[in-house]
Amino acid sequence: MAKIELSQKDKDIVWVLETGDFADLGIYFIKPHHPLRWVNSANFGAVGCSIGYAIGAKMAYPEKEVWMICGDGSCGYTLMDYDTLMRHNLNIVTVVGNDGRWGEVCRKQIAIFGTDYSCTLEFTKYDEVVKPFGGIGYHVDETNGSNLIDILKSASTQSRQQSILVNVLIGLTDLKDGDL
Repeated sequence: MAKIELSQKDKDIVWVLETGDFADLGIYFIKPHHPLRWVNSANFGAVGCSIGYAIGAKMAYPEKEVWMICGDGSCGYTLMDYDTLMRHNLNIVTVVGNDGRWGEVCRKQIAIFGTDYSCTLEFTKYDEVVKPFGGIGYHVDETNGSNLIDILKSASTQSRQQSILVNVLIGLTDLKDGDL
C-alpha cells in the first residue's frame, strides 16, 4: 500500500477504496492531496460498490486520474463493470490486493465457527479478465514485485488511454478483528 502512495505522490488523484482488509489498509497509507478526492466505500456501501463510485468519480472529474483499490473478493463482484468503463471511455486504474481469500470474513468465521469454510479463493488472474474488454492488465508476484512502483507509474500514464488493472499477489495478513 505504501508503494501505491509513493508511486503517485503529490498527484491530483481521486481515490476510491473498497471495503475489506486490503483497501482498508489504504486509509493509513494513501493521502489525498486535494479536497473531494477520497471515497471510502466502507462507510457508504457494501462489498462490490466501489466500481460504481469509481465510474461516478470519473464522470464527475473526467480530467482526473481515478484509482480504485480493492481486494480479490470484491474484485470478483465488480469486474464485469470493466465493460461499462470501456464502452463509455471511462479510464481508471484498479489495484487488486490478491491474497486468495475473504480475509475479513474468514477471521469472523474462524472465531464463531472454528473454520474458514468458503473463504478460500483462487489466485484469479484478474489482469487477464480485463483484456477482452479492451483494458490493460498487469500481474505482480514475487518474480516482478520489485518493479511495482514502475508498474504503477506505467499504469498511471496508460490510464489516459485505457483502463488498467494491476493484480498484485500479496501474502496473507495476520490482522485480527479491531486492527483496522
